[in-house]
Amino acid sequence: MSRGNKNVLGNASFEREEQGRGLSVKRMVGGLAIMGTLGVGGLVLAGAASADTGNTINVVVGGATNSDSSMFLNTLVSSGAVNPNSAIPVNYPAEMGPIVGSTPTDQSVAVGVANVEQIVRDHPGANVVLRGFSEGDFVTNGAAADLASQGINVSVVNAGDGNGATGILNNPLAETFQPIVQSLGIYKTPPVPGTVELADGNDVWAATANGQIGDLINDGLNIPTFHRVPGPNEVPVQDFNVGGVEYKIYGNPIVEPEGALDLPLSATDPNAVPAPAPEAVPADAPAPAPEVAPADDAPAPADAPVDAPAPDAGN
Repeated sequence: MSRGNKNVLGNASFEREEQGRGLSVKRMVGGLAIMGTLGVGGLVLAGAASADTGNTINVVVGGATNSDSSMFLNTLVSSGAVNPNSAIPVNYPAEMGPIVGSTPTDQSVAVGVANVEQIVRDHPGANVVLRGFSEGDFVTNGAAADLASQGINVSVVNAGDGNGATGILNNPLAETFQPIVQSLGIYKTPPVPGTVELADGNDVWAATANGQIGDLINDGLNIPTFHRVPGPNEVPVQDFNVGGVEYKIYGNPIVEPEGALDLPLSATDPNAVPAPAPEAVPADAPAPAPEVAPADDAPAPADAPVDAPAPDAGN
């Protein structure tokens, strides 16, 4: 299956980070290779959409290996998406052990969730926006759900999230690997209603509806090309809502394999044929004449003659 024209930006920075981190993708097999390459904190090609305005506190959570969230924050600030004076980066292990570091994903995420919640409590009355990328989305989703259960509502803007309706953890075929994934501490943490999810249509982690499992494995090493934060000047090619969560797809539109996911893509796919508009009725058109009921004295239909022959029974 073709996955569209590949964006070549960001490869050099990814190679430098791979060398510095010393990860060996060769020791990973099948779908696990995807997880080993996707969680690169700060592998963003542009800033997150929507600019920061007003009394806003941006709580920023980077991806795997970006334990102080600085790489993700620098991208958001340099793009103009976030005011540095309103941004608070979150510290957490940012590991997905044993593939990336030694701390299992769920333990790493739990630390991040606790730290996010503490920051929110330290800023009562503020307009809080949680911004996550990649593994950081597990943190923002978990914190938002926990805070909501305490009656504290926050805004969430995620990028490259594998937990959403288009994410890899929601691909029905991915259930085959669920025991392995959960053994690594990776548990689906869905976004809460009101969340805005940003993804490149060719990001095999965040937009896996664009390919079958075979494509995901084959494209695992190309994740850095598409696992990114869309820029504030980019226009989404698809924009749809699932369960109260808004999904904005950039770059190439998602082409959903038949029966893979139940996404309302037909209304947002730019290649879809729009439904014909209903025919307009002229404002001065005469109203249709009302149906006239028969008068009470209208003659009743004549009865059949008493001596009429019986109908032929077909014998």
